[in-house]
Amino acid sequence: MGQYVVFAPLEKATLKPDLVLFVVNAEIASRLLQTSWNWPTMSRALLSRLS
Repeated sequence: MGQYVVFAPLEKATLKPDLVLFVVNAEIASRLLQTSWNWPTMSRALLSRLS
C-alpha cells in the first residue's frame, strides 16, 4: 500500500506512478479502452516521458 497520493500532470511528475487515473468523457474513455489492447507499448511511452 502506498504512503502518498500525488496529483500532477504526467509530464511534470517527479515520481513514476503506480497508478494513473484518467478523468475523461465517454468518447475519450472509449479510445483509451481501445488503446489498452496495446498497453505494454502505451505504458512504455507514458513512462518514458517521466524519465
